[in-house]
Amino acid sequence: VRSDTDEAGNVGSDSIAVILDTTPPVRSNGSPTGELSAGTTQTALSLTTDENATCGYTTTAGAEYGAMTVFSATNSTTHSTSVTGLTDGNAYSYYVKCQDGLENTNTDDYQISFSVASPSSGGGGGGVYVTLPINTSITINNGESNTTDENVTLTLLASDVVQMAISNSSDFIGISWETYTTSKEWTLTSINGEKTVYAKFRSSNGGASPVVSDNIILNSANLGGKVKGATIVTIAEVFDGDIIQCQSSDNPYAIYIVKEVDNVKYIRHIVFSEILNYYDHLDLNNLKQVDSLNGYLLSSWVRINTGPNGAAAPTDKVWEINADQTKHWVNMTAEQFLIFGGSEAAIFSINEEELNLYTTGHDIVML
Repeated sequence: VRSDTDEAGNVGSDSIAVILDTTPPVRSNGSPTGELSAGTTQTALSLTTDENATCGYTTTAGAEYGAMTVFSATNSTTHSTSVTGLTDGNAYSYYVKCQDGLENTNTDDYQISFSVASPSSGGGGGGVYVTLPINTSITINNGESNTTDENVTLTLLASDVVQMAISNSSDFIGISWETYTTSKEWTLTSINGEKTVYAKFRSSNGGASPVVSDNIILNSANLGGKVKGATIVTIAEVFDGDIIQCQSSDNPYAIYIVKEVDNVKYIRHIVFSEILNYYDHLDLNNLKQVDSLNGYLLSSWVRINTGPNGAAAPTDKVWEINADQTKHWVNMTAEQFLIFGGSEAAIFSINEEELNLYTTGHDIVML
């Protein structure tokens, strides 16, 4: 509320009440819906909002807005983008979140779902349609909730199936179809924590099933697993360059690197065990257990500094590292980075070997 007052402090009668907008955009009119014609390989994904907004999408339910791919046409009340790689006989779901100019962001998914029709072949009295595998499932280690070994056994069940595809990532990038079998040896991604393995199945006439998945928690001593009976240290006993773990956190198996700047301690999650081999000072034998992550600021920003004496050069890119082992270029000016809430002190310096470990994802245009 703003009020006009005179020198004596008397409040004028023309005070103005300011109502702050805290409501995220309302999304509607998602398209396409239903079944698209057989042979469709790409389509326009679109929706509308009740106010100017910037919208993003992903194929993973529950993803954070900042991790989504931004629509190619957005920043208004109508939003559209092209999605490609569609194939006959498959169903697709895209999850959308939007953010208005005051950074009010949707916390729930707006789902746009559709399918592409199966092709038919003529002859006789009608067409022969592609069938989809049914009764599909994947189970890791017979349904166990935990494992100490990154090598696991998958049980794969489906009816009317001849091929399958297995992946540690929901996008199946780089994964090929293989002959269906009910059991398969599989290696989980490195670094302890909850792991998800995805599977889809294909019938003899080309119909592909929806994706199914199963989860298991990896806790391997070889990957920096939770240390039993380790001495707990306080935040005052943690220093720049240390690696820490917190058994009472939501992810007790995660390992973090510490960076201290002006008595502020930043941490970043190590999502590849190989990273420990790229820096001489990182040794699991020196891993410290902390009682809480309170007091630490979590950062996912990294950079290869190419300036003199290890400083950053103006052309050095800042990347955001995600838990799915992907890297995303923070595609904005230094001024925009700071305006959007970024911090120079929170950027971790890494080497090229580590950066090359990550799969490149979409650019980050808004923090």
